[in-house]
Amino acid sequence: MDLKRIVVAGAVAGLLVIVGAWLTWGTQPPQIGGDKEAYVVVEAIFTALSSKSEERLAKSEEQMHALRDAGKLPVPVADYLDGMIKDARAGQWKAATKQMFVFMKAQRRPDA
Repeated sequence: MDLKRIVVAGAVAGLLVIVGAWLTWGTQPPQIGGDKEAYVVVEAIFTALSSKSEERLAKSEEQMHALRDAGKLPVPVADYLDGMIKDARAGQWKAATKQMFVFMKAQRRPDA
């Protein structure tokens, strides 16, 4: 009887680990990469969001798209940032700023 409980408990624990890994898989923001200019532009977007500056946001968005088009910023990163910019323009400045903070915190800088 005790062996049956141990086996069931082990199976349930294993299943929970698998489900947890599946749910968190791919939830990390995309990585900027090694281009230092890309980090400068991402920081400019953060500043624009936190200051609620449409002018700064438009300028940094243009720079971000130029880096994307030049292949210096991965497309998934640009798409992710575009989503935050869209949220800000819809009036969700605070939410976009929080999301940007999480995005920046998740980055693994190659020079660090």
